[in-house]
Amino acid sequence: MGPYIEAQAWRDFHAEMITGIRAALTPLLTPKYAARIGERIYIDEAVAAPQTRDPRHRDSAA
Repeated sequence: MGPYIEAQAWRDFHAEMITGIRAALTPLLTPKYAARIGERIYIDEAVAAPQTRDPRHRDSAA
């Protein structure tokens, strides 16, 4: 299958899967617990050159 077609088919896969899992868990958890959906974003920045400063200190000179 082509990447364009796959992108169309899988565009909302994660959102639908997470929503379905929550719907399946909710009757098993209530009334004591609740299934909630949260969002996390991870950013991976490529470094063009090696760092010359200590990454633990923002004020360190480069």
